[in-house]
Amino acid sequence: TSSMEKEATTSSDESTSLQVDNHDSYGASVEKGGPVGSQEKEQQLTDLATGAEAEENGGNQVSPPQAPEKPKRKREQWDNRVQFVISLIGFAVGIGNIWRFPYYCAKNGGGAFLIPYILMLFIVGIPLFYMEILLGQSVKRGPFRVWFKISPNLAGIGIAMSIITLYISAYYNVIMSWVMLYFFNSFQSPLPWGKCFGCTVEKDNLTALQVCLDGLVRDNTTSAALNLNDTVQALESCWNFSTRYFWYHTALESSDSIEVAGTFNWRVLLCLFGAWVVIYFCLFKGIKWAGKIVYFTALLPYVVLICLFFRAVTLSGAGDGLRFFFIPSADVAREKLTDPQVWLEAATQIFFSLGLALGALIALSSYSKPTSNALRDSFIVCIANALTSVFASIIIFSVVGFQHHITKTPLTQEGLIPGPGLAFIILTEALLYMPGAPFWAVIMFIMLLMLGVDSQFATLEGFVTMLIDSKRVSRVPKEVLVGILCVSMFLGSIPFMLGNGVYLFQMFDQYAGTLPLLVLGFMEFIAVAWVFGVKR
Repeated sequence: TSSMEKEATTSSDESTSLQVDNHDSYGASVEKGGPVGSQEKEQQLTDLATGAEAEENGGNQVSPPQAPEKPKRKREQWDNRVQFVISLIGFAVGIGNIWRFPYYCAKNGGGAFLIPYILMLFIVGIPLFYMEILLGQSVKRGPFRVWFKISPNLAGIGIAMSIITLYISAYYNVIMSWVMLYFFNSFQSPLPWGKCFGCTVEKDNLTALQVCLDGLVRDNTTSAALNLNDTVQALESCWNFSTRYFWYHTALESSDSIEVAGTFNWRVLLCLFGAWVVIYFCLFKGIKWAGKIVYFTALLPYVVLICLFFRAVTLSGAGDGLRFFFIPSADVAREKLTDPQVWLEAATQIFFSLGLALGALIALSSYSKPTSNALRDSFIVCIANALTSVFASIIIFSVVGFQHHITKTPLTQEGLIPGPGLAFIILTEALLYMPGAPFWAVIMFIMLLMLGVDSQFATLEGFVTMLIDSKRVSRVPKEVLVGILCVSMFLGSIPFMLGNGVYLFQMFDQYAGTLPLLVLGFMEFIAVAWVFGVKR
């Protein structure tokens, strides 16, 4: 009787083990130290490539037969390859191509910065871009599930990507709110940032400006701010100060330091709300809807850039700006190329511009067909992004050369203001001297708005994909999920609306999307090359 009971128990255990999926039996064989056959290895690779969900369907637990479950949400796909590539270009080409790349060029020796930038593009940028595209379209899951499938110990990479995505999205939409504010103020003539304490800056009517400023100085209303000694200095100070005054005091209502909260900016808050409404309507219907919007949002900025290009290169003094950009002095080039900080900033710009290590590339490519030519798509997008940065820099430096030609000031690397101030101070000041200034202001801020929308909704798509792939929220309608996310992000961005919000923005911009991306990119290479294995 005892032997019969043992045989029955053994038989029952064997029948139960058949219900455990292949993935868990493979893991069990490894834990016991038994040999792993080649067929089991091939099965694991097949499960990884086809997006098998062993860990989502019960794990190591044995469950009795159950009633059929409701069908899961069917995974969407891009309509065609062109739509997918344009979406990637729209994600990669953003506002940073307009103000971040030109500033790095001016700071690091102009054309000399192109050398480390191009090397980093081919050594780091394109390989990592290609690898993330392959991971997404092979596993057909978001960033968290991709790294979890390679190894559960690597799930932290996907979590870190999601956290950085939230950080960047929180302050990136603040830029869009500033763009909206300037866009609505562009439908005026003269432009509102062309006024210095109420005095209109008009190049052809200096007498009226002189009389206006003399009256303000006599009333002691501007002497402390402008430090005016005579009329000539008053005119020059007002020309150089009007856009800064509008940016810091009218648009941002900024305080003196980060310790001072200052006033609450309701106008920018309304623009921020409008920006998140736009992002919601780009995301709530999924890839099918966003894929149709991207034809407009990704291609329109190139039309505007071409228009601005022909206007910028024909301005007086544009040649001086282009020479400053493309022909640095030999001493400056030698000094910058031997500075490790320049190479670090080149790598940082590659990561930030291409959106590497954010998880968005993995998410976007998870909706493409596994048979897509990822290498070709990666080269197209990365080269297009780099050329767009150079093309935008030609426009920026042409306008800066024109500005210094008008104000009769030397063109130096300190002439470009870091951060978004390049667009909201330098470019807006140059617009004041262009014929038909309101028209050029409108189309410039339309371009910046489209660039921001493309990059923002593609970045958030990575986080939304991670939530959809989660078992707990997979049943929640995407409209509701995206609505909760956008409302939460809007509320989280409210501190940027205070007077010290611009200082908070600078902290997020300097730390959230720079060094963490480099660390995550390094971890991605380690995970694929040594944990998963190059040969596999």
